Amino acid sequence: MKTLSNSATVQKHPLFLPKRRVDVRVELLNGNTMSGSFYADRNNRSGGPGRVSDRLNSDSEPFLPLAVEDGHILVRKAVIATVQMDDEPWETPQPAPNTTELQLRVKLMNGSTTSGTVVAVLPKGSRALDYLNTNDAGFFALIAADSKIVLVNARHVESVIEFIEPLV
Repeated sequence: MKTLSNSATVQKHPLFLPKRRVDVRVELLNGNTMSGSFYADRNNRSGGPGRVSDRLNSDSEPFLPLAVEDGHILVRKAVIATVQMDDEPWETPQPAPNTTELQLRVKLMNGSTTSGTVVAVLPKGSRALDYLNTNDAGFFALIAADSKIVLVNARHVESVIEFIEPLV
């Protein structure tokens, strides 16, 4: 146990790792939505902030805790269709000379749709088909028109339309 200066006692669990909370809106396969916070590592291996997508794409955790007002809900990642976030710029690569931007409209198996830009490290001239067939992550990031980040569960994508002109 560790004693703090104000006499409060904090007990650390042996599996405790420092985390930061990221506000999210989670859409499930059944169409229900939940709002709360997922936890991301304070720092990743390269020293930057940890990402929600890293936890979603990790095979070591089938469930993630969603912090809500009165506690936590343990959410099975397999039933998550999308996760929407604000102010998480490190969730997607920034456009650079070695990146390709793809404008996509994604329809999910639950009937919902989302549109946005995927920024990926791909050879110039790559198509959405190339990206989707070579992306081994379960969740991929779309930058929506309102600059929100939407993490899409690729396992629940029904169809994708690629646009040559920017989405409005």
